[in-house]
Amino acid sequence: WADELRVARGGVPAAEAAAAAERPARQPKPKAPPEAVAKAVQVVGQALAKLEQETAEGHGKASAGAAAALRATLKTHGKHIDGELEQKVSAALVAAGELEGWQRWSADQVREELLAKAEALLQRPDGQALGGRKMQETLRHLREQWKQADQGGAPNHGLWKKFDEACTQVHQQVQLWLGKARAQSSENKASRQALIDEVKAWTAAQPATPDWKETARALRQFGQRWRDGGHIGEKLFAELQTAWKEAIHAAEAPLKAKQKESIARREALISEAKSLQDGGVFSVDAIKSLQHQWQTLAQDVPLDRKLEQKLWDAFRAPLDALFERKSAERSRAPAQALSAYDRAVVDAAQAVQA
Repeated sequence: WADELRVARGGVPAAEAAAAAERPARQPKPKAPPEAVAKAVQVVGQALAKLEQETAEGHGKASAGAAAALRATLKTHGKHIDGELEQKVSAALVAAGELEGWQRWSADQVREELLAKAEALLQRPDGQALGGRKMQETLRHLREQWKQADQGGAPNHGLWKKFDEACTQVHQQVQLWLGKARAQSSENKASRQALIDEVKAWTAAQPATPDWKETARALRQFGQRWRDGGHIGEKLFAELQTAWKEAIHAAEAPLKAKQKESIARREALISEAKSLQDGGVFSVDAIKSLQHQWQTLAQDVPLDRKLEQKLWDAFRAPLDALFERKSAERSRAPAQALSAYDRAVVDAAQAVQA
């Protein structure tokens, strides 16, 4: 009856009142220290600024990472920030989610274009098919572009399966081309090695005094055959090139020595011709002797055409000067001072001119 009266008057039963009296009074929630609040505002603000920057620049992958970093920061410091900062954080996270969706759509557009290009490699009309090397490079480039698209947005497994199937079919064609290329490379390697062996055998079989013109012709043919030897791998070519240079240099050594000797003798003839010009002595026998020696050297040992022409011009210039000087002297000399031979030459020259 006493408990009923207490309840009617707005109180509580005695048992509950006694239990409440025994419980300690509830303490109010303590306020966070100012240092913690300031640190929370600073850390969250930095993470928020980073997310807003990546979102503004359109970096889908970077903005997703910044959003994750901001959420991790909120777990630690979110209880110490005010309502205004909390609203800014929410707005930034929403914007980052929209950007991520746009990046996914944009990446799918790029993937569809890459898929179309991969399928087009298989559907080119006859006569317009790409070569094996070009197809291999194009396939590698398409795969690299697909990797870049995956970095900018979430993967699309459906498009990837179609793209991979198309690339696999293209790769089969590339493999066929590679097989043919390897076979051709092996054949070219064998032919180049055979040529090196042939040059070595030819060098060993040369007589002590060979026909130098025939030697030069054979060396030119060897060089042309090496240039036409076909494609092989760079590493293998470097190895064979070393062996080729050793063989061809050994084959060219006798001819090079003979050419060096011939050049020295021709330069000596040029010096003799200049001596005749400087001395002013017009000797037909001396000039004929020089010309005969020059012709013998030219017929015996061939030189590079440009060098041979240069030496010939240097040899001919002083002789031409001697003939011009002699002609001028004859034209100036009085008729009675001329010998019978010189007069006949002048008369014949005038008759030709007429």
